[in-house]
Amino acid sequence: MAHGHDKAEFHPEKDERMNTARLFGKLAGTLATVASLIAFFHIDAACAADPSLITPDTTVVLDVPTGIAANACAVPSSTTAPVQLQRSFHDPFDTLVLDGTGWLPHYDGGYDPVGRRWLGYEWMAKRTLLGNREMELYVDEGYKGRASTPMRKNPFVIKDGVLRIVAEPTPPEIQSAAYDYPYVSGMLQSRGMFSQQYGYFEVKAKVPAGRGLWPAFWLLPTDRSWPPELDIIETRGYEPTLALGAIHWTNTDGTTSRSGCRTNTPTANSEFHVYGALITPQKITWFIDRVAVGEIATPPGFDKTFYMVLNLAVGGSWPGTPDADTVFPASFEIDWVSVYAWNNSVQ
Repeated sequence: MAHGHDKAEFHPEKDERMNTARLFGKLAGTLATVASLIAFFHIDAACAADPSLITPDTTVVLDVPTGIAANACAVPSSTTAPVQLQRSFHDPFDTLVLDGTGWLPHYDGGYDPVGRRWLGYEWMAKRTLLGNREMELYVDEGYKGRASTPMRKNPFVIKDGVLRIVAEPTPPEIQSAAYDYPYVSGMLQSRGMFSQQYGYFEVKAKVPAGRGLWPAFWLLPTDRSWPPELDIIETRGYEPTLALGAIHWTNTDGTTSRSGCRTNTPTANSEFHVYGALITPQKITWFIDRVAVGEIATPPGFDKTFYMVLNLAVGGSWPGTPDADTVFPASFEIDWVSVYAWNNSVQ
């Protein structure tokens, strides 16, 4: 989420947390200035490992930087030590069955204290992030929106073992049912299926190019609090070769902070790359093609259990509005997702 964007929790009473103005919130401790907040660094990932040779094995060995991490995202130390981790989750996306027991195609909306009810399957707040002013509504074949029958719009396409999350302009025949959102797209989240405390989370993916496109792989806590949040990879379609990673947290004085980095990845929108993040009690390290590209000392709140989110957003205050050069349908292509345990901390 480089330079201001907030994928906060999804409760309507928390929408103000996602206002663009808060993205440049107060810094605490060593992050004492706004300049520190937006001082992202660049790394050229062109010399990283060949992503075509990286496989989601039952174990993974990562060369983890051994230096002490700073309190803001920074280039990791060059001295590393191998760490072997055991795989705790894997989805090759040979199939995708949305039957309520696996990935879910909507956000975990939580409880609405105004309406005094749990936000249901059809609730719009579970299908977009209002505070980001996004222009897409996340749909699936069974989703009705505000109609009485399902829209039968499927944004998920699996071909040759690759999941494509497809965004496109909303067809006129479902425009009203889709709450008049100009675009429909897809998202998946794992809260009810898999979550984990600490460990290494990674995705092999290819991102789309085009203004207004906003693919992401990120983590949220299962206790429905926000922050914390960890963005493992996201891009803005008008600069798709910049792989962005970011982190949000709450300081001990109650203020919120964020920090992030961006890594030059010249073939991000033309080839698959493996994007990952290792969370430990001491530090969080971002990887591209299993080469460390950034790290930060683990802030408060990252001892929680986290679940995964995959989505392709369209438009909003951070990536901008699609223009005449943005090609639709647009796809966020995902080959696989794997997770590896740290000290067997799996739920």
